Amino acid sequence: QPQTEFLYVLGGSTEDLSGFKFDATTGQLAPISIDTLAGTGPMDLVVDPLGRFVFVAHQLSAELSVFQISPGSGSLSEGLTRTALSEPPASLGIDAGGRHLFVTLPQSAQVLAYSIHPSTGELDFVSAAATGSGPGAVNSDPTGHFVYVSNAGGSTDTLSSYRFEEGQFTS
Repeated sequence: QPQTEFLYVLGGSTEDLSGFKFDATTGQLAPISIDTLAGTGPMDLVVDPLGRFVFVAHQLSAELSVFQISPGSGSLSEGLTRTALSEPPASLGIDAGGRHLFVTLPQSAQVLAYSIHPSTGELDFVSAAATGSGPGAVNSDPTGHFVYVSNAGGSTDTLSSYRFEEGQFTS
């Protein structure tokens, strides 16, 4: 995120979630402490734009993790029970205000929206919308009023656009 001094990455074929503090002048990275592994089959992560949380989507276990970011040190801890999904997720997105997390589910061709508790990061399901075949990347516009999903299933690739008001997808 633009206003943070931390970088978080998934370990590719491993189950690791790594964190680094970077020096804004030199660009040098220094490892920071993370209390737990990312889980089974971490697929994607997104950092809360307000620097409070890191959300991780787990493909093999079909669940979401919430890691709290420790102010100053950037260390991560997972204090909440993971959120179970009905199927493996593909990707995550978050609105610019850090109020909603979006998750794409390729098997059922859906995008889900969860509200984010501002102090704990707890996720509460609020809405779902049908997407095109094979939803992948998901993102919100800077105002949080629109959600976009890229669909790469079937014979053509498409981009779905949704109006998102008061936690609900609308036409």
